[in-house]
Amino acid sequence: MAIAASPDLVLMQGVARIGRELDARRIVLAIASSAVRSSIETILRRFDILDLFAVIVDGAEVERGKPDPQGYRVAAGRRGVDPASCRVFEDSAVGVRAAEGAGMACIDVRHPGARATQDLSHAEETQPARDGAGRWWCDSSSPKP
Repeated sequence: MAIAASPDLVLMQGVARIGRELDARRIVLAIASSAVRSSIETILRRFDILDLFAVIVDGAEVERGKPDPQGYRVAAGRRGVDPASCRVFEDSAVGVRAAEGAGMACIDVRHPGARATQDLSHAEETQPARDGAGRWWCDSSSPKP
């Protein structure tokens, strides 16, 4: 929880804008994370984007964490959508493998402040972590009800 409350924590550039754009297009947004729900919600609330996410799956809700695809499958299942219609934005190698294992297309989003370099070459698309994210998927295969 300390990291979630840290004044040094900043949102990756473009995340709030893109999240709002996808939400405006009625595309369901979900989070599958190994983090604790309270930390996830603290961060999302702090950056005023909690309301954008219809589903949050935290580490306590799955038996196996990433690279196992269980978290992504649970998130898709809660919305009743086919995993193949989902797109994952992922900044870790284990997350890319989990998305792949769930049958979801994955877009590698490299965080410029990451402490370790990770091999994210398995992602279907690579997108630098900056605001120029116009190529990111925007199909409405998983519209909000």
